[in-house]
Amino acid sequence: EEWVEAAAPYGYIPDSNLALTPIIDLEDAGLLGMPNELIEAGKFHKVPVILGTNANEGDLFTSLSPVPGLSQQSFADVVFHFAGPKYVESLMQEYPTSDFRKSLSMFLGDALFVCPTAATGALLSKYSNNVFFYRFNHRMGAARLIMSLRESTYLAIGNDPDENAEMLMFMLFASIGVPHTFDLYFLFNTENNPEINVVNFEEKDKLVAKDLQTFWSNFVWRLDPNSLKSDKHQLPKWPPFKVANAGWKINVMRIRAPPTTEALADDIETYTWMRCNWYRRHADVLRTRSKPWQTIENVRQLGQRCCCNMDIQPVQCMRPTDLNWHGHCPKIGIFQTHHAPLGCVAENPDAVLRCCCVNDERTGRQACQRLTKPNLKRGKVCPYLCVDEQGDFTSCDTHGSRQQQSHHTPSRCRNDE
Repeated sequence: EEWVEAAAPYGYIPDSNLALTPIIDLEDAGLLGMPNELIEAGKFHKVPVILGTNANEGDLFTSLSPVPGLSQQSFADVVFHFAGPKYVESLMQEYPTSDFRKSLSMFLGDALFVCPTAATGALLSKYSNNVFFYRFNHRMGAARLIMSLRESTYLAIGNDPDENAEMLMFMLFASIGVPHTFDLYFLFNTENNPEINVVNFEEKDKLVAKDLQTFWSNFVWRLDPNSLKSDKHQLPKWPPFKVANAGWKINVMRIRAPPTTEALADDIETYTWMRCNWYRRHADVLRTRSKPWQTIENVRQLGQRCCCNMDIQPVQCMRPTDLNWHGHCPKIGIFQTHHAPLGCVAENPDAVLRCCCVNDERTGRQACQRLTKPNLKRGKVCPYLCVDEQGDFTSCDTHGSRQQQSHHTPSRCRNDE
């Protein structure tokens, strides 16, 4: 509130309910609008830019998720909390369902850092040939991590509280891969920081730090991270970033030992940009505005099991406080309810049903519809359905109807496209 009052004479804060929100100054020396909207309109200074993210941006934030748990229900509710009812169904399709911890980490990383950065880089590159995009992929080896923990524990714990905190933070970061801000330890070569003794680099780590610092130093000095022939420390060519012609894959500098724009054995660029393209097609999801589904009142019930009565149309879903003794959805009246993670968050409650499609070879058309439980075969399998001469669904009693096997095709019943 103090920041809001301080800004009031000069401009406004688009959403004071969100942390780290920009202040719109309405002054030429400040911001005249939201940064992403100004960039989209080309209303910014076309200066050279380096930007990028780390390989595991979301790993640090799974424990800070507003929704407890690592179940399918928790993941659906987190996606709903960020994206809302209109997009939750299609956005969940972008992430793996075999490991919800991994899905949650990828989603939080994408929504908070990776895809906003990718969208910004793509927009900037439309107006400039001096945008350089990187992905920091280097992680410390397990042996070095264990040795660093042992050495730093002996040297630091019990002596200096600030050093202890920094050491423990670095150990946490290094243990989970390449999380948010991990690149800063290398960019500022923390091992050589005389003020704090918490990082011990191997030779490979030192090479990464030197390459990263050289890229950035070149950029500061020349507005271009690339080496000149006269430079003592030569680096691989870093081309300007462009999305077109697979530039999102071949123009991204992978920061590792050695740095490269070539695809790695475990390269993440293709799948990362596939997910980020979803956000580019639905840019309003990344707008800095709090939505009704993000209020404290709505967040409090997220994570609780969503139980749906699928024997009626439209489907009725709720979050009962009393589950049965197995912790499963209870029977309400004569109907047994069933767990359906999307039922309480999707714009269309019928999203919990099977989207059954028939591919009619005679007309070349595909017809799709959602079916309730009584219309499905045992095991919620899509049944045989009938189509008419035009390939549209019809009663199987209709003269000239043709019976065909339908197949579950979730993407064909989405409501956001």
